[in-house]
Amino acid sequence: MELPAHDPRAYVSMGLGYATATRGACHLQGFSYAFERAATMPELGLDAPMDRFDHAGKVVLVKVTQNLMSLFDSLKFCKFAIYGGLNLTLMCRFLGAVTGQQLEVDELMEAGERIYTYKRLLATRMGISRADDTLPERLLTVDRGGGAAGHLAWLDADVLNEYYNLRGWDLHGIPTTATLRRLRIDELTTVDPAPEG
Repeated sequence: MELPAHDPRAYVSMGLGYATATRGACHLQGFSYAFERAATMPELGLDAPMDRFDHAGKVVLVKVTQNLMSLFDSLKFCKFAIYGGLNLTLMCRFLGAVTGQQLEVDELMEAGERIYTYKRLLATRMGISRADDTLPERLLTVDRGGGAAGHLAWLDADVLNEYYNLRGWDLHGIPTTATLRRLRIDELTTVDPAPEG
C-alpha cells in the first residue's frame, strides 16, 4: 500500500507505524498520530497528548495503538470515537452486552495483541520480513520544510530492534514461538515461527 497523506516527518510515531503495518503504509492500523495530536486514553497510560516530535515513548505508543486499533477494527468501532470518550472500559461493556462475554481491560488488550501478531504471522508466511519494514528514502533524508521543518521520519535499525523486542518478535520481524504460546495462537497456524533464542 502506498503512503497516505499523513507525513511521518510531522508525527514521530508514524514512521515506525507505517513500516510495521501489516498491510503496507496505513495510518489507520496504528492511528498513533491521534495521540500525538489530541487523543488520550488513561487506561493505557496516555494521560495527555504526546509531543509529536519527541521520540520518548513512541515505540511503546506504536505497539499499543496497533493493538488497540486491531480491537477497533474487529469490534467495528469508529476510530474517531477516541476523541469522544470511547475507552477500553466502555468497549468491554459493549462487548459484554452484545456477546455475554465479560472481559477485563487487560484481557481485551491481549486480544488486540493476539490479532496484530497473527496478522504479522500471516504476512511472514507470504515472505514479509525485516527487509520490508522500511520507508521510502526521501522520508528519511529530505526535509520538507513547513510545519515539520528540521525533522525526518524516525526509523532505523535500533528503533526496529526495540519494537521487535517489545513485541516478542525475532530480529527478522517474525513472532517467536514463546510469543505465540503466550498469546495462545501457536496451534492456530502452520506458519513456522522463529526459533527460540
